[in-house]
Amino acid sequence: MALPISITTLTLLMVVVIVASVFDVRYRKIPNWLVSAGALAGFVSGFVAGGWHGVLGALLGFFTGFFLYLPLYVVRARGAGDVKLLAAMGAIVGVGTCFQIALYSAILGGLFALALVIRKKRLSKTLFNVSAITHELLRRRMPFHADQQLDVRHPDSFRMPHAVVLASGTLAFLALGLKGLGL
Repeated sequence: MALPISITTLTLLMVVVIVASVFDVRYRKIPNWLVSAGALAGFVSGFVAGGWHGVLGALLGFFTGFFLYLPLYVVRARGAGDVKLLAAMGAIVGVGTCFQIALYSAILGGLFALALVIRKKRLSKTLFNVSAITHELLRRRMPFHADQQLDVRHPDSFRMPHAVVLASGTLAFLALGLKGLGL
């Protein structure tokens, strides 16, 4: 796999996800000014690189990131900041790379979550919650109506800063891209 984006774009992406990770770990929030600036930088970068065609690519990437996480926000499995962050990342890198980063993030996030629930001795509770969520969704009901702790915003819910997961997915994308280039 070759890196389809420039070093400047990757640098911009890494700055956004690292700053978002620091805020998410420290304050459990991703600031709107950061995701707005990241999205705007993605649009400007798209324009500089490819004119209006580049802006269209950034816009498609923005909506890709937004709509990938929107369903998780609706069922309250992700916060709004996570949705906006992936949208901003999509604006920076475009559709294809946004999909790849989201995929790597999902895999790594699942592994991190599994390790964390095992370490915290919450595996049986987590499996029960996954079963309850699946049960409610199959019945076309919102899981957080059945149990408030299934809402990521509930103070007692078990959460992990998702910006760190997206940063890890970004690093995995970068590492695999560099390996594909023989570096």
